[in-house]
Parts: sequence; structure tokens; C-alpha cells
Amino acid sequence: MSYLSNEGSDRTIACINDNTTIGYKYMNFKGETELTLNAKCDGEGTFEIYTDGDKVGEMEYNNCSSWTQKSLKFDANGTMDLAFKFRGSGVAEVMSFSF
Repeated sequence: MSYLSNEGSDRTIACINDNTTIGYKYMNFKGETELTLNAKCDGEGTFEIYTDGDKVGEMEYNNCSSWTQKSLKFDANGTMDLAFKFRGSGVAEVMSFSF
């Protein structure tokens, strides 16, 4: 089960396993968007990215024990939910995301 954790003064979402979904409501998108995710994974895994339930892309995090930033560009317009769904054999952690 995932939980909030601390790494020094930073808060993280820890113990992310296969099929875990992390969701955020009411994000305001205005066309082409670049999402940057700062995460790590002790095995093999992929974060699938969704807006209002529609998959807009994915980011692979394989055997990266240190914080790794990856970016994804997609088009979205309006106020939508944003979700990260983890698929994989490893255990992941998320430090942050930004646009």
C-alpha cells in the first residue's frame, strides 16, 4: 500500500506497486503541455499518464535508484483530472511533478 513519506525535508509518495493510481483533480490545461515527473523505481516499471481517464502517454523508470526526471508532451484543454498509474514489477516512489 502506498503512503506519504519524508526524505529529509521533502515529502514523497512511497511504496508504489503494480496497478497503483495516484490522482489529482482540477488541473487547468491550455493546449500543448510538458509534464515532468521526478521518480525512482527499484525494478522495472512504467507510469501511464491519464487526463480525464484518457491515456496521453507513459514514462519508463527501470532500475533507477536515484531520483530521475522524465518529461512527456501532450495536448489537453480545459479543467481535467490528472492520474499516474504505475505498471511494473518494481516498487516506485514519486518526489514531484511539474508543468
